[in-house]
Amino acid sequence: MKYPQKGGVNVKKEPLYMQIYHYLKEKIITGELEPNMQLPTELDLAEQFGVSRITSKRALMELENENLIYRRRGSGSFVKERIEQKYIKSKKDENKIISMILPFDGSTGLAGYIHGAVEYASAQGYSLTIHTTRERSSMERELLLQLPRNGIQGIIIYPLQDNKNVDVLYHLYLEKYPTITIDKYFDSVPLCSICSDNFQGGYLAADYFIQKGHTRIAFVSSIGIEHITSIRSRYFGYCKALKDHGISFDENMIFCQPIQGTMETYYEMLVQNLVNQKVTAVQTENDYVAVELLKACIRIGILVPEQISIIGFDNLEFTAYVEIPLTTIEQKFFEIGMKAAKSLITWIETGKNPATKEVLPVSLIERESVTSLIYPLL
Repeated sequence: MKYPQKGGVNVKKEPLYMQIYHYLKEKIITGELEPNMQLPTELDLAEQFGVSRITSKRALMELENENLIYRRRGSGSFVKERIEQKYIKSKKDENKIISMILPFDGSTGLAGYIHGAVEYASAQGYSLTIHTTRERSSMERELLLQLPRNGIQGIIIYPLQDNKNVDVLYHLYLEKYPTITIDKYFDSVPLCSICSDNFQGGYLAADYFIQKGHTRIAFVSSIGIEHITSIRSRYFGYCKALKDHGISFDENMIFCQPIQGTMETYYEMLVQNLVNQKVTAVQTENDYVAVELLKACIRIGILVPEQISIIGFDNLEFTAYVEIPLTTIEQKFFEIGMKAAKSLITWIETGKNPATKEVLPVSLIERESVTSLIYPLL
């Protein structure tokens, strides 16, 4: 197989790791890279594509998260045998199949949900089919309608938003069709949900900043808090921490809106706005937003954490390997996936809707993206 010459990655708006990811994915899908064939190492890929080792590592992580490759410690990365029906078999019992609906592919966190659900389902003799909506509520709706007709016994869904497809979910509830939500919950539909303690996570992040001497703390999200319960709870936790520490609420330090224009330009302008408002700390919706802010700071010469400290949310694997390792809030993705599968299969086998909201604790992961403004007396 031929690889591009050094520096041969095309100059696109797409991140470099995604360009490498798409390049290798195409070779796998077309069969040029055959099952169990070894891929180049992170170092080899970095040299071939003219990028950093962190970038090549991220590309391989994305391939692994999409179940296109597998890794052997000490041996490297290998092409995984393709499963045409795109589902993970547990035992050869075709009647015991459940499904998981996710908004997108390729996230380390989503892989954790899958692995946890598979482990429990497999032990109970169930197969798990994986479906992605590509962040389209219309596709989410289609799957919610079609999967029960196809004989799937129950659904675990990571909803795109908590104000979309409520009518279909309520219909499933009335029909007593086993459905469990993860990450988000629906106030108007009494379904079982398994979520992280997003309020506590938001509180922990803001409180950590305050303990480090920060008082000019912004909250940044790429979507309005009215659309998603998880983001709304993180924001409320942030607000409560400010209140508990006697810090006045400032609406000018809340940035909860869709990205406008190119991502690079948007975040660079946002960082400049933060600097102009003398913000010293930024609490973000998730790790992806945090990393985009971090990269924007680097591009325009704002020092992290010396000028702006940043905290993410999720503790995705790549956050430990970015230019400045990211302080973040960790969710227990594997445990959420396992508990969701357990609740779903229990409902299927007993006929009883758990109708509970289970909240799992989160924790603060300290790295290098936050500095203290409290200096010891000499």
